[in-house]
Amino acid sequence: MGKERNKKGQFTIGNPGREKIFTTPKELEEYIKEYFDECDNNPFKKTEFHGKDAEECIVPIPRPYTIEGLSVHLGITRQALLNYEKAKGYEPYFNVVTHAKDFIKQRLVEAAVAGITKESFSKFMLINNADYQDKSEVDHTTGGKSMNTLSISVMNEETKAKLKDL
Repeated sequence: MGKERNKKGQFTIGNPGREKIFTTPKELEEYIKEYFDECDNNPFKKTEFHGKDAEECIVPIPRPYTIEGLSVHLGITRQALLNYEKAKGYEPYFNVVTHAKDFIKQRLVEAAVAGITKESFSKFMLINNADYQDKSEVDHTTGGKSMNTLSISVMNEETKAKLKDL
């Protein structure tokens, strides 16, 4: 695959000046699987002390999957990885990267639910890296239309007096 240029001399879409690092979606998928396997087979090790004699124990903690870790493993920038997910010229790779990102999101959620990671960390990662949102919206209208005011007239003087006392 050459470095094709348009009539203005610019590189064509999907080819910003150098060849794609991964020539096929299958090749990219294999490197992504390698990253997940590396994380699974190399947990963090935490030292804890248990019992009245404070016996030292090494506790394995699962290494989290991250977009940044995946990018480093692949030898590309985070933005380059995102190009493989959404940029024109990378369409054959879209599903591979989207699936990997979904797998990373799943792992973040599960780690938080299981208490492996702090809930606030998982929330931060999901909001900042996975398009989750932390907001609530209240619609004070009726289906997007303005609410009409309701005016009530009280004709009975006795009822009017009782309402005034409230």
